Amino acid sequence: MFGVGLHFSLKDLLAVKNIAIPGALVQILAATLLGMGLTWWLGWHWGAGLIFGLALSVASTVVVMRALGLVGVRYRYGGNQPETGLDCSGLVRWAYREVPGVELPRASTAMYAMKWPRIETAALAPGDLVFFRIGRHVSHVGIYVADGRFVHAPSRGRMVRVDRLDDRYWKPRFAGARRVLGESGGA
Repeated sequence: MFGVGLHFSLKDLLAVKNIAIPGALVQILAATLLGMGLTWWLGWHWGAGLIFGLALSVASTVVVMRALGLVGVRYRYGGNQPETGLDCSGLVRWAYREVPGVELPRASTAMYAMKWPRIETAALAPGDLVFFRIGRHVSHVGIYVADGRFVHAPSRGRMVRVDRLDDRYWKPRFAGARRVLGESGGA
């Protein structure tokens, strides 16, 4: 096991290092600068901004690592426990379950309807939620990792996995992204 509250092996961590490490570093820098900018705008001391930004980056890194730790768990419609299987929204809720101040609805459609900030694809950060239309309505959600990749529980008979946003299946179905952590999104 590796980390506090994270259930995956060092081997699993090393397998995703080329995605997770650069993404985490960019996210830490972006969150720290965002926190410092926000606190400067509020008239706070720069040190408070630094601490606020680092706290944001730690929360999203934990969410991404929890989600990546679920790669290989089987899909189960309505599932919300790794031991018995997860569906897409169950995966997201499991990854975010210990983040203070974040209460996620059960269904991907309800998550998409939340008033979290909408994020352009170019501005995606680790931990952002990415949504897809399967049919006419948004009915699928995943967690952005980094480098155009997201982790999700795809469908019956499949396992939790990492896919690319520009994949020929997912790209035309992409409906948008929301930021749950920071920038008025929560925690």
